[in-house]
Amino acid sequence: MRIVFVDQDNTCRSQLAEALVSLDAAEGVEAYSAGFEAGDELDANTRQVMEELGYDMSAHFTKSLDDLPDLEFDYVVSLGVGDPMLKARMSLEWDVPDPRIRDVRSMRDMRDTLRERITR
Repeated sequence: MRIVFVDQDNTCRSQLAEALVSLDAAEGVEAYSAGFEAGDELDANTRQVMEELGYDMSAHFTKSLDDLPDLEFDYVVSLGVGDPMLKARMSLEWDVPDPRIRDVRSMRDMRDTLRERITR
């Protein structure tokens, strides 16, 4: 199964979701993330809250939709930015506020909310 998470600039929400799937998913699940545009770098709080779970994000970098492999995804999850128009069997829209303008506590809340939704 392939799932891709999309947000505005791939510096925060979509990166968290991709990392959480990679951390928790069963064998055979592939996670991707991208933004409508690629941001400059991952948000520092994003890195911190995943390191708290033992996940190293040093290999993660921001990507745009154009950087995704030419695949059909099983799920495309838009994180508050509208339909990215990718090839997918199912598209979902999750209203997830952008936590970058908040503190690390808000980022932990975002991480936990995403983890719960992904698990369901």
